Amino acid sequence: YMFLEDFFEGYIPYKKVDCDRLNEVYYISLDSDLSLKPVQADLDPKRVYQIHYLFAGKINRELNKKGKNFMDVVSKLGHAMVRIVMCPKNVEPSDENCLENTDDDIVLSFGGDVNGSINPLKGIGIFTAYPMVMSYSGFSESIEKYSIGEDRKVFSFPISIYDRSNLKEKSEEERAEINRSVEMFVSLSRQMLFYREKYRFINANCATAVVNLMKGTTDDKRVHKVDVRSPLGILNSFFKRKLMDKDYLSENKEEQGGPFVFGSSTRNMKYRYNELERIADELGITLFDGEKIDLKTYISLPTDQRVRYYEESKKQLDTLTVDLESMSATRKLQIHDFLINYYNFEYSIYQKHAFEKMKLVSARFTEIKNAKRKHTPEEEVIIEAEKKFKAMVKNVEEDHKDQGYGVPKNIVPDFSNESEANIEEFQEALQVYLDGLSNLVKDEFEMEGEEKEFTASLFVNYVVFISQLGI
Repeated sequence: YMFLEDFFEGYIPYKKVDCDRLNEVYYISLDSDLSLKPVQADLDPKRVYQIHYLFAGKINRELNKKGKNFMDVVSKLGHAMVRIVMCPKNVEPSDENCLENTDDDIVLSFGGDVNGSINPLKGIGIFTAYPMVMSYSGFSESIEKYSIGEDRKVFSFPISIYDRSNLKEKSEEERAEINRSVEMFVSLSRQMLFYREKYRFINANCATAVVNLMKGTTDDKRVHKVDVRSPLGILNSFFKRKLMDKDYLSENKEEQGGPFVFGSSTRNMKYRYNELERIADELGITLFDGEKIDLKTYISLPTDQRVRYYEESKKQLDTLTVDLESMSATRKLQIHDFLINYYNFEYSIYQKHAFEKMKLVSARFTEIKNAKRKHTPEEEVIIEAEKKFKAMVKNVEEDHKDQGYGVPKNIVPDFSNESEANIEEFQEALQVYLDGLSNLVKDEFEMEGEEKEFTASLFVNYVVFISQLGI
């Protein structure tokens, strides 16, 4: 389309159609507090900087419960996703700053709709096929889900056939091919919302879906020769065929926060914990009342005890900042690093606990739905709210059947043609459902509010101290 638009010098074939709306995608962002945030994203191919293969590694159990479960074995193969790196509006798609600004980046993910099944052999589709579903999500949300929620390391590799970072160095033919591939990828990914494939763990999974999507967007023979069945297989095949560059691993293997490697929750907490101990030793501050506490023990401590440990450290820090005027720049930077590491460390713990809550919520609700007993009034409210918003999704799906092969049933529907009243009703039903789920585990997480306040106070203390230090 972009080629024809340029060739015919801006000719618009359907003047009454708002073509900008064709680039809109919708998804629901669910944060760790179980609060709902409907997101309308702009998937304009003209704003695409790069398209990455997003690979989530195996689950890390170092700081989690003892013993492995079935998903630990499955996770060794990894999980395959796609990251679409978007430039901010009015920014050229060749601007390398697009990679640093991840606010508009969108992730495509494929999976099987197991409908809450807890049978591992049936649930992953070894003996039974399930509907294959594709969903959109925000990039930061996806990274948190895997790096914090599942304690995986996540890698983001630019795929060469969709790379616009150095278009000026390419020939006119190469530029045209890259632009065409990007436009085809975005267009076909939207159509994937309206088709149903069968998910099977061994031969029709997230990896095969990603590769098939790519094959539909390019004539590049390297892509069409790829025949893999696992996310790890994509890595090896793409490296071998020069579709991705291994150098992104070697150059950024220790870089936390990207843009190419995102450390697991365990790795990040270990790093911050060690840094906290190192800087405290340099400042002469005694941590944790002088007790020798390993990381695994510390993160399981109740919030009030961790607050007490911090307050003791802060008293020692106060004595170091009495005479700020004569303090050296080196000492000021040490105090700065101590405060920011303490905040980041505690915030990581809060995030870990919040994701544990979400997992418990999911398990508890499945247990309630499958219970062979009469539901309580509170449980009925949640179950009815779930039925209501799922019915609304189904109604929207029926309206869009002519656009393809049917919409996967647990995808957030395209509300672009719906009235504001219908959208609000959907959001209200979904929020009632989420609030009810949160109440299911209220007793187990009664300290959550206090933990959130604690991390917020750490950041406030950091800002106050930094203003006093003049940094």
